[in-house]
Amino acid sequence: MQPGTAARVPLTTLYSATDAKMTKLFFATLDSLRMGIMQGRNSPGEWDGAIKNWRQKADDKMRAEYEQAWEARSS
Repeated sequence: MQPGTAARVPLTTLYSATDAKMTKLFFATLDSLRMGIMQGRNSPGEWDGAIKNWRQKADDKMRAEYEQAWEARSS
């Protein structure tokens, strides 16, 4: 790579509607739960349920959308 040039990150050109809509909300929710666990307001066992919820409602959809965008870009 030439000095002064940046490496291109492949995902920066891909789009996921679910990521755009849900990521900020879920990160705020997960961060609040993390802080609650650290401060003793929530039990550590709640973390698994929160991650399962995130995967079902956002992560699996985001992955599918990014995979579809990757395939469309690659063809």
